[in-house]
Amino acid sequence: MDYEEFSRQAASMKVFVSYLVPRGILQVALHYLLWMIFIISLYLLQKFFFDGGLEYGYVQPLRTVFVIATPCLLIGLNLASKLEAQKDEISRLARTDVLTGLLNRGAMDAVLASDLSDMSGSLLLIDIDHFKSVNDDFGHAAGDECLRAVAKFLRLVLPKDVELARWGGEEFVALVRRQNVSEIAPFANKLVRGFTLPIEGHNRQTKITFSIGVAAISEVGPVDALLKLADTRLYLAKSWGRAQWVGPEAEPLEP
Repeated sequence: MDYEEFSRQAASMKVFVSYLVPRGILQVALHYLLWMIFIISLYLLQKFFFDGGLEYGYVQPLRTVFVIATPCLLIGLNLASKLEAQKDEISRLARTDVLTGLLNRGAMDAVLASDLSDMSGSLLLIDIDHFKSVNDDFGHAAGDECLRAVAKFLRLVLPKDVELARWGGEEFVALVRRQNVSEIAPFANKLVRGFTLPIEGHNRQTKITFSIGVAAISEVGPVDALLKLADTRLYLAKSWGRAQWVGPEAEPLEP
């Protein structure tokens, strides 16, 4: 079974489960009503099929079914709702980088594994300049705070429809629905200029800048080639002095 088939089956199962598991008070009431109709219908069916009818009329047996079924249904629906909420939370945590709250590499791999051929967009490979010096000079706690601040900065500057992930270490990946240089330049220029990070406990601050490699989806076919092209351009951005981005037809910034 390939990834796309697995994803389709998982999506179908999620839709099926969503019909069975209530979300919110109104859905609980609706599910309760439907299940009660089903249980009463099943009870009446077996009474007429096996016993030939209701011996003492409708009121008493239906009241008994109602009294017994109601607490069982409500408890069952409540448990199902809680289990589904826990499952959603586990799924979210499995896709999330704990430190930054962004997508993790596995989740971004899944995004990139989808068919991008019909998408007009670009991949940005973003690296924090001189991140090692933050760890070395101020400690790993400052490094962690730097990564969290970077995540907030990226969310603030990048377009709202971005798919953003921590790729590993001090590298981040963004998939944006922009392809032309004129569309990418405004937020890419803001990114490379960076921001000033206060260092808690040291009464100091440091400038955080970025080097970025940009590859348009239309330039290459496979995802591996897209990542390789972005990585090559990221290397160029670093070799040209950092704090800049390199995309199609890019030239090094003047020192």
